[in-house]
Amino acid sequence: MAVDDLGTVTVECARGGCEREALDVVCRRGGDVAWGLADNSLTATKLVVHAAHTRRAIGGPRERGCAVRVFRDAPPMATENVGPVTALCSPDDSEDVCLRELQDQVCMVGGDVLWQVDGPAPVGTPEGRKLRMHGRAAHSK
Repeated sequence: MAVDDLGTVTVECARGGCEREALDVVCRRGGDVAWGLADNSLTATKLVVHAAHTRRAIGGPRERGCAVRVFRDAPPMATENVGPVTALCSPDDSEDVCLRELQDQVCMVGGDVLWQVDGPAPVGTPEGRKLRMHGRAAHSK
């Protein structure tokens, strides 16, 4: 099954048996898959699991310049995650220009929401120095 990794979830639980709490956190992140529960000891006071969501077919690509809502952190509304997106921009580009390129990447994978935005940060590429921004594309429900 293809999934989009949402990272790890850590839950502190002094009383043990907090699997339900960990699964609730996975759901709040937009996930519908959790794995690694069995990797924790039965008496663990800190539970760590991996969160992900299944990839589902959406409406298809949209045109560059489409409307995209941007959130630095998790979106405040219900969304269906599409997957990670990355934009490589010229070092001379402004942050706004690079962000628009990242939004265009969201459009091209069929999303209308961009969240967990990071960057721009300088990176070396085979074509020279670039600015990289990345985030997660989603589709509002």
